[in-house]
Amino acid sequence: MKLNDQLHDILHDLSFIGSETVLVLGAMVLLVSGLITRNQLPLKLIFSITLVFSLYLNIQVVQGGLFLSDSLFMNAEIASFASLFIIAGLSIVVFPRKKHAAEFYFFILALIVGSIFMMKANSLLIIYLSIELASFVSYILTSFSFRKEGHEAAIKYLLFGALSSAIMLIGLGLIYGITQSFYLSVWTPELFSSLLVQIGVLFLVFGVFFKCAIFPFHMWTPATYQSAPVDAVALFSIVPKLGGLVLLKRMFLNLAFDFSHWLILLVLFLGMATIMVGTFGALRQLNTRRMISFGSVAHSGFLLGLVITPSADYKEAFWWYSSTYTLMNLAAFYIINRYEDVSIYTNSQYSLSKKETLMAGGFTLILVSLVGIPPLAGFTAKLFLFTSLWETFIDTGSKTSLTYLLVSVFATVASLFFYMRIPYYAFLHKNNLSNSELSIVFSPRSKIIATIFAILLLILFFTPKLIMSLQSLLNNVHE
Repeated sequence: MKLNDQLHDILHDLSFIGSETVLVLGAMVLLVSGLITRNQLPLKLIFSITLVFSLYLNIQVVQGGLFLSDSLFMNAEIASFASLFIIAGLSIVVFPRKKHAAEFYFFILALIVGSIFMMKANSLLIIYLSIELASFVSYILTSFSFRKEGHEAAIKYLLFGALSSAIMLIGLGLIYGITQSFYLSVWTPELFSSLLVQIGVLFLVFGVFFKCAIFPFHMWTPATYQSAPVDAVALFSIVPKLGGLVLLKRMFLNLAFDFSHWLILLVLFLGMATIMVGTFGALRQLNTRRMISFGSVAHSGFLLGLVITPSADYKEAFWWYSSTYTLMNLAAFYIINRYEDVSIYTNSQYSLSKKETLMAGGFTLILVSLVGIPPLAGFTAKLFLFTSLWETFIDTGSKTSLTYLLVSVFATVASLFFYMRIPYYAFLHKNNLSNSELSIVFSPRSKIIATIFAILLLILFFTPKLIMSLQSLLNNVHE
C-alpha cells in the first residue's frame, strides 16, 4: 500500500474518534485556562462547549465496524452510550464547584474518554489502558474533597484497584498466550475451549467487575461514595460502570457460550450476590450517601442480569435501564449535595427540613423511582428487567435465570425499607425542635432543578417511547 493510501486510511479512521479527540483537546484548554483564571463561569463554559462539540461529532459518525488496525470497534449501541456519557458529564455543571474547577473538569473529561474507549476497545491492550485511565482518574477525583476522609477513601480505592488490575493482567496474559491474538473480534467458543483460557477470560471479567462494582469487587464503593465530592460521585457511579457493562456485553456476545456454561453461571451467581449484598448493606446504613452507594451496588447486579441474559429484547431493556439509572443517580446526588450544604448528612437529619416540602417531595419521587414503583420511570426499567429474565427462562429453561428473577423481585421489595427512610423522616417523623429552629432554606434554583428531575421521571413513565427515540436521535451508525 502506498504511503498516501496509508495516510488516507489513518485519517479516515481518526474520524471515528473525533469525539474523544475533542474531549482531550478541551481538557488541555481547561488546564491552561486554569492558570489564567479561577473564575468558575469561563471554566464551566469551556467544559460545556467541549462536551457539546464532542456530542455533535459523536452523533455525526455514520459507519460502524472495526477501525485503527482493528484495535477499536464502533456500532450503534456504543455510539448511543457514548452520547449518554457526554450528556451525563454535561449535567454536572449544575452542581456547585467551589475550588479547583479547572483541574476537576479536566479529570472529568479524562474519565469520560477512558470510559468511551473502554466500550470501543477491540484489543486487550486498549481494554487494559482504558480501564486504568478511568481507574486512576477516579482515584484522584475521590481525593478532591481535600479532607482526610477523602484521602483515606482514595487510598482504599487504589489498593482494591491495584489488586483487580493484577488479576486482569494475569487474565490478559493467559488469553494472549493461548490464543496468540489481542482482538475480541476473533473470539469464538472453539478458540476458548480449554479450561486455562476460560480462566483467563474469568480474570479479565474480574478486572471489569471492579469498575462495575460487582461483588466481590465492590468493597471500595461505600467509602468512596461517602468521601468523594458529590459531583464526582454522581459521574463515576454511572459512566465507568456502564462502560464496563457494555464491554462485558460485547465480550460475552463474541464468546457465544451456551447459557449453561460454567463461566456464565458463575457470572450470574455473582450478579445475584451483588444484588443481595447491595440490598442488605443498604438496610444497615444511617449515612445517606452510604445508603445510596449500596443501592448503586444492587443496581449493578440488576444491570449485569440484562448484560448476560440472551432474551430477544435485551438491547432495548439494557438501554432503558441504563438511561433511567443515569437520570435517577444524577438527580439523587444533586439533591444530596443540596442537603449536605445545609449540614444534613444522615437519614434522620432530614426531619430538620420539614418546611422544605418541595425539595423533600422531589427527592421522594426520585427515591420511589429507584425502588421501581409506578408512576415513575424506574418502574418501567424494572419491568424490562423482569420481563427479560422471564423470557430467558421460557426460552432456555434455565433455573438460574428464574432464580435471578426471584432475587431481583425480592431485592426490589426490600429496597422499600431503606429508600423510604428519607421520606419517613422528612414528612412523618416528629422531632423535638421548635419551628424557629427548623430554619433550613433552599434556593429557588435548587428547587427548580430538583423539580425538573422529578418531572422527567414522571414523563418517561407515561411516554416510554421517548427513551427509545432518544437512542435513535443520539446515533445514526450503520453496522
